[in-house]
Amino acid sequence: MKWALEVLPPFTLAFLRFFMASAIMLPFFWKFRKIEMADFGKIFLAALLGITLNVAFFFLGLKLTFAINAALIIATIPIFTMVTAGIFLKETLTLRLVFSTVLAFSGLILIIGPPIFNFGGTHLLGAFFLLLASLSWVAFEIVSKKLFKKYQPFTVVFHITWIGAALFFPMAAAELISNPQSLVGFNKQALIGILYGAIFSSTVAYTAWQWGLSKLPTSEAGLFLYLEPISAILVSIWLLGETITPLFVAGSLLVIFGVIFAESRRKIHPLHQSAT
Repeated sequence: MKWALEVLPPFTLAFLRFFMASAIMLPFFWKFRKIEMADFGKIFLAALLGITLNVAFFFLGLKLTFAINAALIIATIPIFTMVTAGIFLKETLTLRLVFSTVLAFSGLILIIGPPIFNFGGTHLLGAFFLLLASLSWVAFEIVSKKLFKKYQPFTVVFHITWIGAALFFPMAAAELISNPQSLVGFNKQALIGILYGAIFSSTVAYTAWQWGLSKLPTSEAGLFLYLEPISAILVSIWLLGETITPLFVAGSLLVIFGVIFAESRRKIHPLHQSAT
């Protein structure tokens, strides 16, 4: 996605990403399209929170502050999720879950390493945008969880994707009007970024996340977000030649153990209940 952002304006990239994702989903999720008009407002709210606001605030925040700061702020999502799920979804806040969250967050701090924050000038505004991105995602999870009581995850992800694309269209159009030359540099690098965003970041990741969220308590699902920095660093080692440090190994083990510890509390996991 960074490849594409070097060539395309952020909202143009976001529109193309979700528009293409909608086209990819259409033949596969068409049979799951039916919703009651009374629920369209909830679907629209989920799209606004989980796609439009989350992606927009994330792009704006990332442009104004360091990626290291972004990683830590976005990692607060599981903590916010755990609290809000207890308030709005009445999920039980267990000591095991709290301990797992602290363990995983500690591992993340080890991975990122000092200095975690470097604020000043635009960095504070960037952090604020990233915090808004985190909060919008947490709200999206709460709204989605309520929709799963009535609809399959495929129904939700199909509708939030095309609605998200539609909401990004005016912003993309404004970018094109203000800078008509913004698409002149479109190249293979931009195409790879768009295709990756449409196929993997949107179609595969959003579908997998929504399906998983429908099977797990929201507070537990949020813990898996701690795996994002690990996967990002592993990919950067592969593509950018970065090296693995002892702190990365120690932090990764804490994150993975935290997730496993949270999920090991069940004798029968929700995904396996249908087989018993």
